[in-house]
Amino acid sequence: MATLAVISHRVGLHDLLTHLHLLQDTLRHQGAWGYLVYAALFIIATLCLIPGSLLVIAGGMLFGPLTGSLLSFAAATLASSLSF
Repeated sequence: MATLAVISHRVGLHDLLTHLHLLQDTLRHQGAWGYLVYAALFIIATLCLIPGSLLVIAGGMLFGPLTGSLLSFAAATLASSLSF
């Protein structure tokens, strides 16, 4: 845990997570890449057995309820397909 904390501080992840508006602005400026990164992380996390409900909530907070739900649905479908 301590190693993860140090790494998150070094790469600036801690600032993005503590200031949600910065993360939202960063993703908004990325355009389609932001959607792809979220979907890829969702798929990887799902395949690593991380609960999907946390990821869906994060998607809603980052992209808004409609876009976050659609992205989560698409990523969950792809993750399910890849797991078989």
